[in-house]
Amino acid sequence: MLKFIAVVLLLIAIILPCVAQDAGQPAPAAPPAPRQMVGAGEHKITAIFIRARGYESSQDKDKKAPVTIKVGASVPLQVSAAWMIPYVGVVTDKTKFTLSHPSLAAINAEGVLKAKRPGTVVVKAELRVADKGNRHEVLGPNESAGDSPVLRFTDRIAFKIVE
Repeated sequence: MLKFIAVVLLLIAIILPCVAQDAGQPAPAAPPAPRQMVGAGEHKITAIFIRARGYESSQDKDKKAPVTIKVGASVPLQVSAAWMIPYVGVVTDKTKFTLSHPSLAAINAEGVLKAKRPGTVVVKAELRVADKGNRHEVLGPNESAGDSPVLRFTDRIAFKIVE
């Protein structure tokens, strides 16, 4: 039941920005999220999800199909984490991004992808979490977990870049 509620909250967090924006217009970048720290046993992250803001309708049709963008386009990405409590929070500012083909696109620390050349590129989002026993603490890409074990959550999104 808790997983169902977490999924419903995640869907609301993803769909709400789509409804509020004009069709085809990228959503504004989200403000940085505060350091996420939760307590109690059920307050652990279960998964992360990456989305291309402003392109949600194409992602909803086929989650495995690449999102088509044009050379020169800038696409803000949003990474959300789902906790067991249930709670979904934006963790884009704490996420490390890597590209399968850096010659085709660039991505900055804020998660904005810039298409450079035609081709297909996959963006990998990685969130590091300190396992504090009965809770998880989200770490930034360069933050230390101290003596706590570090868990890594990943998700991927593909982009087809066209002229």
